[in-house]
Amino acid sequence: NDDVVIATHGRSYYVLDNITPLREAAADVAQRDAHLFKPATTVRTLSRSTESYDRRKQFTPEIDYYLRENVDSVKLEILDAQGRVIRTYNGTASTGDSAAAGRGARGGSALRTTAGHHRFSWDMRYPGPRDFPGLIMWSANTQGPLAPPGTYQARFSSGAQTSTQSFDIVADPRLTDITQADFDAQFKLSSEVAQRVDDAHRGVLQVRDVRGQVDDRLTKSNDAALRTQATQFKQNMAAVEGEIYQVRMQARQDPLNYPIKLNNQLAALRGVIESSDNRPTAQAQEAFTVLSGQLESQLTRLQELFNADLGRLNDKLRSLGLQPITVPALTGTAVMF
Repeated sequence: NDDVVIATHGRSYYVLDNITPLREAAADVAQRDAHLFKPATTVRTLSRSTESYDRRKQFTPEIDYYLRENVDSVKLEILDAQGRVIRTYNGTASTGDSAAAGRGARGGSALRTTAGHHRFSWDMRYPGPRDFPGLIMWSANTQGPLAPPGTYQARFSSGAQTSTQSFDIVADPRLTDITQADFDAQFKLSSEVAQRVDDAHRGVLQVRDVRGQVDDRLTKSNDAALRTQATQFKQNMAAVEGEIYQVRMQARQDPLNYPIKLNNQLAALRGVIESSDNRPTAQAQEAFTVLSGQLESQLTRLQELFNADLGRLNDKLRSLGLQPITVPALTGTAVMF
């Protein structure tokens, strides 16, 4: 099929995965400034087990492209069947072929700009929640939801040239009792979880930004009443932050000592939802409802602090001739579904 396997008499063998680009190889392709090959069909599987199943399909979408000469920059976009952009990856001559870039951007391998044939592997994930410096999670991460089976597109741009190829992600053929509706339900709940984790992290970032502004104002005044008011405000914010994120964690093993909080519980739930190719269980749905409600209570409390307590603190700052504190909107989100 689409692999080449070479056995030797030295008790070894070599496998060249996915030779589908060779089927497009032609003299005119080599003369083009850039060429995007049609990706092979990808089987969405949670395991690389080959039991009762051959290797004729790929396990992650592999996107091959050719550059006749070195270029300054390239861009690859992953789109859904409706043409909406899911992920965007950029490669530049200054960073695209460095050792660091060779390890790949989040969600894919390196996107190179040198002449020749290159292969990019997409991890099949939509954008995930934002993170923040020092974030530590237990049995969880900030990955986005896993793409369900369906038709997708790869759009590659180099200079003024842009080309698009469609490709399919299909279900493991061994899953005879799982329907497209089941995959879609899993994707929907995973996306909702990712959005709530993003909401939690946005709240943490707002608290930390505002706290930094408060500390800055305190360095500019010796007013005792201001310090008392500001200290109480920071303590109230810290109480909310501590319910959203376990602030005592400093190392990867710290969750063994300190209980994980709402952001981590939600993020870990996404892993449970995607632990098998199935419709989410009733328990997973219920857990999400409970955790989402608890998070909303904390975010509502935080907004009340910004509306009332911060308002009074800003009145005090103005009376002292100091700049008021602003809450960063942080309206942008890494999540898209």
